[in-house]
Amino acid sequence: MNPPPPENEAEIAELDEVKSSLGRRIKDLRNERGMSARVLAEASGVTGGFLSQVENGKVMPSVGTLIRLATALGTRVGELFNQVEPGGRVIRANDRPAYPLTEQGVNDALISSDPSGEVEVLHSTIEPGAGTGDELYTHGTRVEIVYVESGEIHIRLEGEEIPLGAGDSITFAGDTPHGATNRGNQPAVLIWVAAPARY
Repeated sequence: MNPPPPENEAEIAELDEVKSSLGRRIKDLRNERGMSARVLAEASGVTGGFLSQVENGKVMPSVGTLIRLATALGTRVGELFNQVEPGGRVIRANDRPAYPLTEQGVNDALISSDPSGEVEVLHSTIEPGAGTGDELYTHGTRVEIVYVESGEIHIRLEGEEIPLGAGDSITFAGDTPHGATNRGNQPAVLIWVAAPARY
């Protein structure tokens, strides 16, 4: 089951802009680091053709692939979206740095502002049938906590799949390969806490 495609021209245009902006940012970071496309593709476990499609704004990578690309570029996923972490103690709802993986049915927004980088809190909405992708991933955290605000989510930890409903939470070691899938028929709204900040 996959997330529904965009329904109108405005949604399609917004998605195209996100993909184009993401692709340009990845290419710019690669060039800044003096990396060839082949080296980045190999380091992140994708084909050269796929990386070319990403850099040209043709496809949106899964969360796991974005994490591998960010790691290979020596940065965090948020940097791939040209987002600057907020500097103040208060983050207004309309000012959250957003990481819209709309084509994947995932929309993440940063709701924490910790200058020490010890903790990071994301507000995540995962549409029905959507998720972080088939591949499990890690991204350098020590511990992660997921709290389900509404809907339901299946958290995958290595060979185990754990269903969670509204009000449930799970804590796991950050070095455990993991992923998330919404198998329900309503959006899953999650609070995702990671220490240290690595997303």
